[in-house]
Amino acid sequence: MGLLLKTNAVFLTTFFEKVISVWPFLIVLVVLLLAFLWFNQVKNMRRRQHRTDGKRMVGIINPIILLGIITLLIMMLLALPFFFEKLEEAINEKEKDEMLLDPENLINETFEIEGMESPECEELIAELLAAHFGIKMAEASYIDNKASVLYDTTLVSRNRIQKIIEESGFVIKKTIKE
Repeated sequence: MGLLLKTNAVFLTTFFEKVISVWPFLIVLVVLLLAFLWFNQVKNMRRRQHRTDGKRMVGIINPIILLGIITLLIMMLLALPFFFEKLEEAINEKEKDEMLLDPENLINETFEIEGMESPECEELIAELLAAHFGIKMAEASYIDNKASVLYDTTLVSRNRIQKIIEESGFVIKKTIKE
C-alpha cells in the first residue's frame, strides 16, 4: 500500500512538472480557442439580427456576456501559477534575509526626524527602510517625529540609514541608540 501511494505521488509530481513545462503553449492554445469562440459568437449574433429583421431576440442569458465571464475566469486560472510562483519567490527572499541576520549584531536605534506631517510620511519612511537589506524592522511615527530601526550592523550602517531617510526628503535632528 505504501509503495502504491509513493508511486502515485511520484506520478503526480512528474505529471505537474510536465504540465508546467508546457504552460505557455497551453495559454496560447486557450487564447486561440477563446478567440475562435468569440468570432463564432459574433458571427452568429449578426446572422440572427438579419433573420429577425432587426428585432431583438430575448433570451435568459446573453451569450456574449456568458462568453465574457468564461473568458475572464479562464484567464484568471491561467495566471494563477505565475502569481503563486512570484508569491513563493517573495516569501523565500524574505526568509533568506531573515536567516542572514545575526541576532548578536542587531541593534535598535531611534532617529528624530523633522518634516513628517502625515501618516503617509511615516509609511514612506517605514517602507523605504524595511525594504533595505539588513534592516529587520522599521517603524515611524509622525506624531512623535521619530523612526525606530532594528538592523544588523554588519550588513547596514547608521550612515546608510540616515542617507535613506534624508534622500526621501526628511531631516534627521538626532540619533538615539537604545
